[in-house]
Amino acid sequence: MAAMVKQGGYVYMYGTPGGRFGHVHLSRVPESGLLDPGAYRYWTGGSWVTDPDAATPVAGAPVGELSVQYSRYLGRFVMMYLDDPGGSIVMRTSATPWGPWSDKQVVASGADYPQLYGSFIHPWSADSNSPYLYFTMSQWQPYNVFLMRVRLTGGGIMGGGPADFDGDGRDDIATFTQDDRAEVYVAKSTGNAFAGKSVLWNDHFAPGGETPLTGDFTGDGKDDAVTFTHGTEAEVYVAPSDGDSFATGARWHDHFAPGREVPAVGDFDGDGRDDIATFTREDTADVYVALSDGTSFGAGQKWHDDFAPWAQFPAVGDVNGDGRDDIIAFTQDASNDVYVALNEGDRFGAPRKVHDHFAPEGERPRVGDVNGDGKDDIVTFTGGEAKDVYVALSDGAVFGTGQKWADFFALDGEFPYVGDYDGDGKDDIVTFTQNDLADVYVNVSNGTDGFVGGAKWHDFFGLAGETSL
Repeated sequence: MAAMVKQGGYVYMYGTPGGRFGHVHLSRVPESGLLDPGAYRYWTGGSWVTDPDAATPVAGAPVGELSVQYSRYLGRFVMMYLDDPGGSIVMRTSATPWGPWSDKQVVASGADYPQLYGSFIHPWSADSNSPYLYFTMSQWQPYNVFLMRVRLTGGGIMGGGPADFDGDGRDDIATFTQDDRAEVYVAKSTGNAFAGKSVLWNDHFAPGGETPLTGDFTGDGKDDAVTFTHGTEAEVYVAPSDGDSFATGARWHDHFAPGREVPAVGDFDGDGRDDIATFTREDTADVYVALSDGTSFGAGQKWHDDFAPWAQFPAVGDVNGDGRDDIIAFTQDASNDVYVALNEGDRFGAPRKVHDHFAPEGERPRVGDVNGDGKDDIVTFTGGEAKDVYVALSDGAVFGTGQKWADFFALDGEFPYVGDYDGDGKDDIVTFTQNDLADVYVNVSNGTDGFVGGAKWHDFFGLAGETSL
């Protein structure tokens, strides 16, 4: 049995021997050579060779029906298969197609679904920003195929963007339904709550598969909505805010952030208008920027040629307080280092390590000015059993030691973010539960050592499967 994934001009083929009890081996072939057996190369654990017998397993036995996809939400490859002796469907993840792959995690148990088998990830689901991953699973009795879903925890490659939609100095919240309706709803901040229920700001923007973000692209002091279509066309649309709604989306760029690239928003030239960037990741690890002139984005220009490869978490923030946004990479690997490349006006400089252990894999890093000194700091939400929030403050050159600023916030599967929701100049933290309750909680920054005064600011906003910022 085999599973195939397209990535970087290649088709990667994961194969198992007959039955459900063998190892997984990996080969790859240029897309144009799919039907040419001689064009295939086999992974030995360190190189690609022509001899299939030299291939070494990328996942150990026993492996049954196999499915592999790239998850846009996690920013990682996901492998699912039947563990027949264990009586379960399991999931593993990896930064690259060849691994190393994580330990097995059970996503469906035979104790709950007797005689289960198969597990095939829905490609539309994998290519969305939703934490829900859909897959099909079969059962011998009643001998049918069922659509299943699992809620991914940790991770979440989307970092969000500025969100003061009415220009009153307080950040608001938005949610993009990302379904057939493709609606956008906003709840404005009053300083101690988010007001309004089901306030529609746009009735068709950022349908499924696109990446919506926010930022002030026109320079009028009110943050707008932007969406990246990805795919081969890779268009970029902006819906400007008038303070009470987003206008009809207009195309501001005709080719930017294609495929699986990770887009971001920031003011890279310091003119008061937000621009767009994209991280190509993979082996190329290029960073492109397209500057806003208030009505469109200019041509994409390469500002860095080696930053945030593969599953490193890329982010944007003004870490030295010079008014121009820089780029940040959380390695989320064995070292868990943090690197910054400072903005030099028309490019990003050489990467510098600015922290040696922050935001390990599975945690959700964010960037914001939590102490109000004009320099962006780094924040991480640990999730897991502790559910802590740590902050490392920027001194303009490096980030200080990580300190716990909150000890029970943003459970696994929730989407946390940072913003100045009370308008005091210091960024706070917010979490969208994105479950049946769809609550939104905020802890405000005291500016020195903690996020405090946790309270529910909205009791129904940001439903499961939506993209909330």
